[in-house]
Amino acid sequence: MMSNQCAIKGKCSNKCMKFRLFKTPLSWQEAHAACQAEKAYLAMPKSWSDHDTLIALMKKGNILQSWIGVRKREGIFYYDNGALLEHNNTMWGPDQPNDSGGTQQCVQMMSEMEYLWNDFDCARPVGFICQYVW
Repeated sequence: MMSNQCAIKGKCSNKCMKFRLFKTPLSWQEAHAACQAEKAYLAMPKSWSDHDTLIALMKKGNILQSWIGVRKREGIFYYDNGALLEHNNTMWGPDQPNDSGGTQQCVQMMSEMEYLWNDFDCARPVGFICQYVW
């Protein structure tokens, strides 16, 4: 299932991107590797427009949880491409991130939290979304 944010060539102000939903449940690391094999990243929503596109994909694919390309290293969250996550990011769900149990280093979107971000155990298998940029 794909979503293309640059359907009309030359109509992107910056980079063009598309997203693809994968329903196969994988750990965050496995999902990261699967996207890399596709020459893509795990989805990195940096705007509410990107976020809404991912929500639409998840709803259309009837998927309740999906890994995105955000992970914590040494207490700091980074995007899958290595960029630092902005400290004032507002896409987190209520009381998130909370690192419940001390094992939640990766980030997912989940329907139960109205598709807002939730830190989650990286080893738990869920669906994922890849982001292709050109």
